[in-house]
Order: sequence, then C-alpha cells, then structure tokens
Amino acid sequence: MKKGMKHMNKKLTRKLVAVLMALTMVMSLFAVSLVSAEDAAPAAQAPAAAASETPAAETPSKADETPSKADDKAKEDDKAKEDESTTKKEEPTTQKEEPTTQPAEEPAPAEDPQPAPTPALYPEDVYWVKKFKDKKWYLVANKNSTEKVKETGVFRNENGWWRVEKGVVNFKATGLYQNAYGWWRVEKGKVNFKARGLYANKYGTWRVENGKVNFKANGIYKISKGTYYVVNGKVRYDVTGVIKSAGPDWYYVEKGKVNLNAYGLFANKYGHWRVEKGKVNFKANGIYKNKYGTWYVVNGKVRFDVTGVKKAGKDWYRIEKGKVNWKANGLYKNENGTWYVKNGKVNFKYTGKYQGYNIKNGKVISKA
Repeated sequence: MKKGMKHMNKKLTRKLVAVLMALTMVMSLFAVSLVSAEDAAPAAQAPAAAASETPAAETPSKADETPSKADDKAKEDDKAKEDESTTKKEEPTTQKEEPTTQPAEEPAPAEDPQPAPTPALYPEDVYWVKKFKDKKWYLVANKNSTEKVKETGVFRNENGWWRVEKGVVNFKATGLYQNAYGWWRVEKGKVNFKARGLYANKYGTWRVENGKVNFKANGIYKISKGTYYVVNGKVRYDVTGVIKSAGPDWYYVEKGKVNLNAYGLFANKYGHWRVEKGKVNFKANGIYKNKYGTWYVVNGKVRFDVTGVKKAGKDWYRIEKGKVNWKANGLYKNENGTWYVKNGKVNFKYTGKYQGYNIKNGKVISKA
C-alpha cells in the first residue's frame, strides 16, 4: 500500500509541475505580448503624452513596475525620438529669427521724400560776401550774419564768386586764385566763369575752361599769342620735339610752343618725321634733307629699315638704312632689275657697257 501511495504522489507531483510550467509559460507569453505592444507603437504614445498636459491615471502592472531590458531600450528609443523631434521643431524657429537685409519693421519711405541737406564741408559753403554801410564788401560767417571773418580765398554771394583777402574783397585782383573747389580765373576781383584759354600765375601757365583750371587737359591748345603744348592742364615749357595732340595731328614744339615756321625732319621717341609749317605731314613721300643728310620718307616717317634702289619723285636713289648714299657708284638691284647708279642716283641717260654688262637707259639688259 505504501508503494501505491508513493506512486500516486509521484504522479500528482508530475502533474503539478506540468501545470506550474504551463502557467509559467502563459505568464511569460503575456509579458512578452505587453512588451511587443509597447514596442510596436512608440510614436503613438509620444504625441499623446505631448498633447495631454494632465494624462489620465493608470494602474501599472507588475510588468510596468519591473521593466525588462527590452522595455529600457524602448524607453531610450522613445526619449531619443522625442529629443530629435524637439530639435527639428526648433530649427525653423532659429532660421526665422535670422535678420534679413530688409526687415519688415523698417518704416516705408514717405510718398514725397525730401533729400537730406548736404553738410557744409568747406568754409566756401558757409561764409558769405556782404556789403556794409562803409560801402566795402566783407566776408561774414554766413548769409544771415554780420560777423566778419578774416579769411583769404574765393568766396560767394548772390552776385558771384569773389577774391577775398583777409576778409575784404580785393576788386583789383586779376589772375588765378584757389579755393576748396579748384583754381579760378579772377578779373577785377570777380570769377569770370566765361574765361577760356591759357592763363598764367606764379606757378605757370594753365588751361582754363569755364573759368576753372582743367587739370585733365592734355594736348595742343591755341590762343591769340600762339599754340602751346599742355600736359595735365599746364603748359610744358620744358619740352621740345614732335608731340602728338589729342586729335589726329602731330606738331613740332619748341620750349612748349608750336613752331609754325618749322620745316624739316624732326624726331621723337617714335621716329623721325617730315614737318611742314610746324605740323607732321603724314602724306609726305620721297627724299628730304636735314643737316645730317638726305633721307627716304614714307607716309611722313623716315624709313631707317629700308635699303635698296627706291623711287622718289621722278628719280631713283640708292638708299642705305633710310639714307641716300651719294657716294654710291655701280650696279644695284631692286625688285625691278639691276641699275647703273652714279653718285647715289640711277643714271637713266647711260647706255653702254659696264663691268661686263650691257646697259640701256640705266638698266642692265644682258651680259656683254
């Protein structure tokens, strides 16, 4: 009987263990299903929590009280997603706060804007020339003032600009005088805005246009007393040579003045030129003399690069490096043949034999 009881106990024990194991498996599966449900919908939980300021009370289960590693990982993932979502939401706000070149708060301009007054930069903009009871004209602090100012320069009033010396207009002043705006042609104390030409002062002779020295003037300028070479508004009395003007013409200048009587060959850095009445003749072609010799000229310029037999007018000459060789005697070639040259010039009157060649009218026709 004892054996029978032991046998029954063993069977019961086995069944109880089996039941317990089954129950354990069911509970494990239930816990896993809860974790899977939480993992499957983390995004749905996060917005719901953010949208509700006072969430409903929940009764946590044992699984909630003792989270598994999977739960920890799910919560960390949810937190990272929430942080990432918050960061992404803040970025557009930062971009909106960046300043723009035309902020919306900038006030719109008036419909009829008035220009801001130009600040006075020079005394000439403020000081004023005014007549006093003693019939003299004085420089005062401004148009509406009677405070005298002892300055020297060129100042204005409603009648023009005036030469002022130590606060008083000098009606005897004639010449070129300076103020902050330039140098001006003054005649009997007043600026002559119609003045145009060349005018002198102690610093030189200057090109004046509309009463003001034009420091950008460059070239040849004519007045009643002559024609002069000007550089940066000033006559260059230190220059002698062939000078290019602002236009197409070139002139021969002596000490700053064009020599209208000049004839001959004159040089500059570009070459030697045929000058007639003080001006380069670019149509000159032929031979021309100066004290250094007789030269071959093409389009107004001595051709130092030419050697050969060249025509000038009705005659042909032996040219060597641009110069006529008056000592040349013999036979010389060019593109038209071989020629008999006597004293630097082709002798078209010669017919006969020379150095084994038959010559007719100055040209070699065959060997003798």
